Order: sequence, then C-alpha cells, then structure tokens
Amino acid sequence: MLVIVIGVLGFATNLFAIQTQQAEFGQAQNILINFADGIDSVSSREGASTYVRFNLRAGGPVWVQNYDTIKVNVTIGNQTNYVIPIQGNVGAFTYRGGSQIGTGSFTVLRGISSSAVLNNAYPLGRVYLSQSNGAIITLDYDRIGVNDLGLFNVSKSAGGGFDYIDIVQITLVNLTRGNFSGGSTAFVEATNYDVIINNYRINYNRSLATVPSYNLNITVTLASRGGFEDTYVLPIQVGNVFDGYTGSLQPVDVVLVVLMPQVRVDYIGG
Repeated sequence: MLVIVIGVLGFATNLFAIQTQQAEFGQAQNILINFADGIDSVSSREGASTYVRFNLRAGGPVWVQNYDTIKVNVTIGNQTNYVIPIQGNVGAFTYRGGSQIGTGSFTVLRGISSSAVLNNAYPLGRVYLSQSNGAIITLDYDRIGVNDLGLFNVSKSAGGGFDYIDIVQITLVNLTRGNFSGGSTAFVEATNYDVIINNYRINYNRSLATVPSYNLNITVTLASRGGFEDTYVLPIQVGNVFDGYTGSLQPVDVVLVVLMPQVRVDYIGG
C-alpha cells in the first residue's frame, strides 16, 4: 500500500512539474514575440529602449554570439560591375525550455524565414520554435529590410536643373550582447545605442539608352545556408524623367541608404 501511495505521489509531482514547465514555456513564447515588437519599434530611434519580464523556474535565456554571418551585394540592373558590399555577424537571443518540455517541428511564431523583407511585407524580427537538446525559442534578425522610398528631384547648384534619384533603404538590425546576471525574476532590456548610416549613390550608366524602368538586384548570403545566395529583385518603376531645363530624358540614379541599428540586449536578474 505504501509503495502505491509513493508511486501516486511521484506521478502527481511529475505531472505538476510538466504542467508548470509547459505554462512557463508558453508564456515565454508570448514574451519573446512582445520583445521582438519592442525591438522593431526602438530600432529606428537611437537612444530608445524596451524591456520584457521573465519569471523563471525551469527554463532560462541563452545568448548565441555567432548565430550567423550575413553578406549583401547590391547591383543596378543595367550594369553588373557596380557592387555595394554589406556584411556583419548576427547574434540571437534564445530561451531554452525546462527538461520536461519538447516541441514538434520547426515553427515560426512571428516574422518570416527569408533572408530579406521587401517594402515592409513582414516584420524583420523572427521568433520560432525548434528542438535541439530540448525545446528552444529563438529571436533573430537574420535578414535585411529593403524599402523603396520613391522618386525625388534634387536641385543642382547655380540653377543647373535637377538630379533625379530613387532612394532605397536597406536595414540590418545588429543584436549585441550586453550584461547578463542571474535570477529567478529577470528583466530583458533592448537599447538602441547607435545607428550606423552609410549612403551610396549608384549612377545609372549614361552610355546606355535610358529605359522606362529597371531593376535593383539584391543578393543575400547567409553562412547558415551553406553560402547559398538568395537573389531579390526590387523594380525601380521610373527609369527616366523628362527634364524641362535640358529638354531631354534624364536617367534616374539610385541612392542607397544603409541603416544598421546597434541594439544591445541586457539581462538583469533579481
């Protein structure tokens, strides 16, 4: 009889532990989705910060320093010899569930797994579930955002007419590790401490005839994909503009604005 009672108590204790860890893991999924929302918001505002709170029992956060390496090449459609390289290492914030937690197949909870997002079709931050020596929730920014901001005319000096440019913005959010301290209750804070901005002007090849439109070709290479290149095409809808000052068609150049927000993630335990 005593053996049966002990067995029942052990089963009940184990069942309670499983239920508790499942609830904690489910809560962590929602927390990381909210955290990604906050990072998306602060990534455009230098000095801004956001935070979330974890109540930890069985699981806990893990920082992945060398999560991936990203490389981006940009070429204009009518000339293949003009290349703008962008590259950097990518970190990721993960949450590992308790020992009683498992998850099924790879599941994306937020965002998209593509290496680029065109014209804000999806959020840049991805949150996904995976199984690797236990259940893991991962938050990464392993992709670029590409946005066509449209056509602008810029007045030349001394009344010399206009320059016609199409401004394209590329965004690569760089998550970096800050201070990590232990504790069963913890605040995880993300701070945009710097925004690196680089501008490039891709001049249309004026030796070629002007065209009504052309493409900007963007190639993204991720080390996690074995160096396989993903190619994206961003149509530049207006390839030339009639200029009243010169009385002729003028080609539209591309000005590439590369934004690299530097977002530090601090884990403050209590």
